Amino acid sequence: MLRGPGIIYFSSKKLAERYAYEIAEQHGLRTAFYHGDMSGEVRVTIQQQFIQNQLHLICATSAFGMGIDKGDIRYVIHFHMPGDLEAYLQEIGRAGRDGKPSVAILLYADGDEAIQLQLQDRDLPEEELVHLSPASTEQLPVTERRFLEFYRELGFTPNQIKEKIQFRKRWKRENLYTFLNFMKGITCRRQFVRHYFEETTRFSNPVNCCDICGMEVSDFFGDNEVIEEQQDWQKYIAYLLR
Repeated sequence: MLRGPGIIYFSSKKLAERYAYEIAEQHGLRTAFYHGDMSGEVRVTIQQQFIQNQLHLICATSAFGMGIDKGDIRYVIHFHMPGDLEAYLQEIGRAGRDGKPSVAILLYADGDEAIQLQLQDRDLPEEELVHLSPASTEQLPVTERRFLEFYRELGFTPNQIKEKIQFRKRWKRENLYTFLNFMKGITCRRQFVRHYFEETTRFSNPVNCCDICGMEVSDFFGDNEVIEEQQDWQKYIAYLLR
């Protein structure tokens, strides 16, 4: 078993919840799920439990991680592929900040990118919606409404807003295909990233560089520490929010 603490990222809130329960039941790990639909108080509680080593594992959507200052995260697993390389690097960059060995694992099967393609289209309004009145725009989902309101406030015409929608769709797909090239490549993954960000300094691959260069996931196996009964987190949250 991978030695924690760790994070597993999902694109689905329901799957994050389901696997949190299953991992806790089947492997005896203290596990919690985390996503944007949870109340602020519950999210803060889970964050603090994780930071204070009261949890072995978080099953989360991309909503988890920003502002989390925890140096000893030993692994980050992606159950679903992210939409682009930048998001992936940001999320795996939460592991090993203390300088000790950590591992990033991405689960992928052919066709998984269809999930991200659906998510990309969901975040943008349909082109015909640019002609809606401001009152009708209020009925749209929040991401679509904010997109339209932003460009209207800048004085964009409906046709110009359509061009922005088309541009964003092309940009997101190009980023997704770049990430697919990263995943399906046959050369060092670290070198791919360095080339993507145009880094030119000399670089020596570390031990356990990546799966292409040769690494053993078993090197990151171990026993997880026993976590004693947790303290009264209601009192702790009250202290934080006082």
